[in-house]
Formats: sequence, C-alpha cells, structure tokens
Amino acid sequence: MKTLLLMGLLLMSGTLFAQQPIEIKVWPNGAPNDNGITEEKNGDTDSPSYTKETILYVYPAKKGNGMAIVACPGGGYSHLAMAHEGKSMADWFNSQGITYAVLRYRMPNGHNEVPLSDSQQALRIMRQHAQEWNVKKLGIMGSSAGGHLASTTATHFTDAETRPDFQILFYPVITMDPAYTHMGSHDNLLGKNPSKELLMSLLNLGQVQMHLHHQVVRPIYFQRQQMKMIVLNFY
Repeated sequence: MKTLLLMGLLLMSGTLFAQQPIEIKVWPNGAPNDNGITEEKNGDTDSPSYTKETILYVYPAKKGNGMAIVACPGGGYSHLAMAHEGKSMADWFNSQGITYAVLRYRMPNGHNEVPLSDSQQALRIMRQHAQEWNVKKLGIMGSSAGGHLASTTATHFTDAETRPDFQILFYPVITMDPAYTHMGSHDNLLGKNPSKELLMSLLNLGQVQMHLHHQVVRPIYFQRQQMKMIVLNFY
C-alpha cells in the first residue's frame, strides 16, 4: 500500500511540475490560405476536430543538445490526437536534451496546401528562435496522417528554411495511392476524385529520390509490436 501511495504521489508531482509549453500562434496576422472551415469542434481539448487555427506548442530543453523536433499529430486529416501523438512525448524528448514542439495544424477540408503551409511556417518559426532555443539541427516528425504531413514537409520544401534536417515517421500514411492508403485521410486531404497529377505529387516515397538523389539518405526501420517507425537522416 505504501509503495502504491508513493508511486501515485510521484506521478502527481510529475504532472504538477511538467513544463508548460510556449504557445505561439503560427499566423498572427492571418494565414495565406483558407480551409473553408468556420467552426471548430472540441477546439479547447487535446482532440480538436476541423481545426481552423494553427498553434505551435514549444517545449525548450533546459540543457539542449542542439537538436529540435516539430511533431505533427495524426487524426486522418479530420482531427488531431494532440495528446498521445504529440504533447505526451514532450518530457521524454526534453530529457534527451531535445527541444520539442507540437503543431496544431489546420485541417485541409479538401484544400491540400493548407497543412503543408502550416508545417513549413512552424519550421520557419523554430529557426527564427534558433539562438534562443539552441536549435542547430531541426527535424519533422509525424504519426499516421501526421506522418504523411511530415513526409510531405520533408519532400516538398521550397527553401533552406522549410527544409527539415531529418524526419521521424510513426506508422505513417506514406502514400495517397487508393490501392494502399487510408481512404479517410485521402478524401479529407485531396477530395474523392483528385487529379492524377495531384495524386502523384503526394506519393511521398517517390518524392524522396526525386529531391535527394545527390545526398545520402539512410532509412532506419523500427518495429515493436504494433509500433512502426521510419527515421530518415539527410546528409
């Protein structure tokens, strides 16, 4: 009984003293594009749906090692699993000396460019604070549909500011090919009948070779029970 009580107190103290994130509105002056959503659902929870406001939650490491990660939670491009695919991992990453950020991105609602513009702007913000948060190498991470957004960010960058140094993908929706993809994510991002050109542009496995043929790409695959993760290091 005493052991259980002590464990409970330790868990409570960890919750009470967990670092509160820095909350940054990604588009304080308005986003450059619109997803057409007028009302969010469960917007003040860690499971928001049909999001129309983009927020970056940053957990700076107290003794940073120079590495930082922006995490994109999944949710089929209709909602966001902000807790278990985002905020819940902050303490662990911080304990490794890694500055960690969770992106509450806008749902596409058929406007496929919207989530990508949010993730790219999140990378710009992190780099704008590089000196303050000791960011020397910045990566993008995502789970499920968030893994698709992370891989899209890593393969559709437009300049040095929007190019991540590495990506981490947890059980990602890595393709939009209807023969293999999660159709809910497909329809929410692209609509039910996207053009062939749009579909091909978001087959991100093929985009890796297209953008990185002059570099060494080292994929590392991990699988443990139902957890699958792909880490791509870009050198």
